[in-house]
This record gives sequence, structure tokens and C-alpha cells, in this order.
Amino acid sequence: MRGQDAKTAVSGLRKFLLPQPHEFSAYLKWDNSLSTYFRLVSLYKMHDFEEYGNLRAGIEFANEEWTVEFSYADDPGLTTPDDDTDRGRFDWRLGKDGVPEFIVRVYPSAYPSFKEAKDDNRKRAYFRVRPQ
Repeated sequence: MRGQDAKTAVSGLRKFLLPQPHEFSAYLKWDNSLSTYFRLVSLYKMHDFEEYGNLRAGIEFANEEWTVEFSYADDPGLTTPDDDTDRGRFDWRLGKDGVPEFIVRVYPSAYPSFKEAKDDNRKRAYFRVRPQ
């Protein structure tokens, strides 16, 4: 191909060669982020996960029904500092079992679980929330 035909062919292929926005990871940090984390700690302490399982709520967004599922990591690997000097600098009112890490899943309400929405390759979101 020469000239204009080559340019047209390349520009037609460009949409397949450029990355498509279907999956990403992000690190978000905002002012007062610990207050958001402590609100999740309060929610965690109010819900009996052993008896009722994950906390679920339905929301409507962009004229679609979604399920928001709240849970926590069984063993997040986050702990409070052992050094007494660190304990003096920080207020670790999170409990004796370590620092909880929360998981928030959002998926279409037509699916009974996040896993089934994932297996069917549906739009969904997954967030891990931990203090930094």
C-alpha cells in the first residue's frame, strides 16, 4: 500500500492497537482518608459477619441496579506497631486482633455474587481499603 491507502489502513487498525479502558488499578489518597477508614471500622464492628455473612446493600446508579458488598480480609497481614515509641505517636484504637483491611465489591444486582458477575465477564468494581 502506498500514500493515502496506507494511512487509512493504519488509522483503522489504531483502535485495536491502543490500550482499551477495561481494567486498571489505582492508589487513591485524599484528605481526611483515615476518617473514612474509621467509619468502615465502625460498620465492621456493628455487623455480625459470622451470623449474617457479608453486608450487602442495593443501589441505583446510571439507571442500573447494583449490589454493594462489604467484607473484610480474614488475614490482611497488617498489624499495629510493637514499639512503645510508635504506640505513643499513633492512636491505634482498632482492636487487639490487628488492623482490619476492608473489601468493597460492586456488581450488577442481577447476579447473586461478585464471582458470578466476574465469571460472566460483567462490569464490576473491587476495592481494598486499608490505612496507610
